[in-house]
Amino acid sequence: MKIIDEQLLQEFREKTSCEWCKRRIFTGLQPHHIFTRGAGRLDIRCNLVALCIVCHGEVHAGVIMREDLLTIVAVREGTPQDEIEREIYRLRRLRK
Repeated sequence: MKIIDEQLLQEFREKTSCEWCKRRIFTGLQPHHIFTRGAGRLDIRCNLVALCIVCHGEVHAGVIMREDLLTIVAVREGTPQDEIEREIYRLRRLRK
């Protein structure tokens, strides 16, 4: 199962600050999938964070960890981190 939502991705691109470093960026934020697209594309709010190019690179370099991004999403969405992970794993299993 793939969940593709270009409108949601655009919403994350249009945010005005990086969700990690809080730097104000008025153009060019990048939506990052916490659980990778290769594991099944899930364009859902609880699987995305808006990152500046520097922080996005640090995530892919292993400097910023998935658990830290999940914490940001949990606070933003008002949902416990373990519930977010369970929902993502549930949706990924459905796609098989």
